[in-house]
Amino acid sequence: MRIRGRILGVFFLFLQSSFATERETPFQIGVVDIEYINEHAVEMKVTREKVDRLRESFQSKIAELERKVREERQALDNDKGGFSSEERETRESSLERRIAHLQQMAQQYKSRLEHELGVSREKFSQRFQSVIAQIAQGRGLKLVITKSAAPYFVQGSDITPLVLKTLDAAAPPAPPVDSPEKNGSAHD
Repeated sequence: MRIRGRILGVFFLFLQSSFATERETPFQIGVVDIEYINEHAVEMKVTREKVDRLRESFQSKIAELERKVREERQALDNDKGGFSSEERETRESSLERRIAHLQQMAQQYKSRLEHELGVSREKFSQRFQSVIAQIAQGRGLKLVITKSAAPYFVQGSDITPLVLKTLDAAAPPAPPVDSPEKNGSAHD
């Protein structure tokens, strides 16, 4: 997971390079639960809902086109002698083109879903990293690590609730869901 790797990378960055002096406070470490944030952050919930609605819309459109193609195939198969060989060949060729188009649409829909999810995750990752840095700096933390990398830690070191609260407070509004036809990706 490329994004998880980036997120993990931010936690191992020293936020401030300084030379320790006798008067400085001890080395402070923060802990954050990435899985919890990804599951509970409003922005990620909205993203999952948007992708689910797009998926349902795409599946509905594909199912309708598949039904039409099946009906055409059945009509062609049931009418053995009604067409000349030339007409049958033309209809078979047209049906094959529609099947190929249907397969291409399914692939385009899949790519679009992956793109939507990837863009949303990337934006969230950038905001997440920024919030971590902001909180770490505000608390004087020199290092922030993932909860999974810290089997034992002092409870006060967990900044997950603060990170989630900060992310949710600044979450962008949910964009409207686009139809499958947007950007010309679905044509009958």
